[in-house]
Amino acid sequence: MGKRSTVDLGSVTVRPVILDDEAVVVVPGPLDGSRAPEVHLALATALNAGVTRVVVDMTDEPAMDDGGVAVLAATAAALGARGGTLMLALAPGACVEISDGRALRRMLDL
Repeated sequence: MGKRSTVDLGSVTVRPVILDDEAVVVVPGPLDGSRAPEVHLALATALNAGVTRVVVDMTDEPAMDDGGVAVLAATAAALGARGGTLMLALAPGACVEISDGRALRRMLDL
């Protein structure tokens, strides 16, 4: 069975669950400017653990603003640079794979 780890981030409510080279980050609510720092910290923690695939679960509330887009674009670029991918779970059954910041922008233009 793979290594599972969590990181103590204090009072932060958005935390990564890391399993081997993958991480899941659940965003409880819209990914807006008020939540972007928490999500950024959780994603940075996952990246620092060396993961190559990150799933951001936004099924609770798939809305985001410019701050949220910036966090996801930076994460997609960092993962793409190491051959990894960012997956966005936006609604039950809907998942989008993002390989870099440009792919995120293309997806949001639709």
